[in-house]
Amino acid sequence: SGELLHYTSIVTNTGSLDKINIVFTDDIPAGTEFIPGSVSIDGLPVPNADPAAGFPLTDMIPNQSVIVIFEVRII
Repeated sequence: SGELLHYTSIVTNTGSLDKINIVFTDDIPAGTEFIPGSVSIDGLPVPNADPAAGFPLTDMIPNQSVIVIFEVRII
């Protein structure tokens, strides 16, 4: 216990239209706890974001991707 797990998600608009009002959510696995302040989007910190609660992503044009990273600790 106490080990950190690093999660990386690549979100891509594979459609032909712009996507707006995107909300990123990810359940925190059982036996782990989210590390507050660990979220970044495209390398920029988003200190108040919580994947379990969800947080907004930028609007995306076709074929655009964003990278969401966060950490959890094994308890």
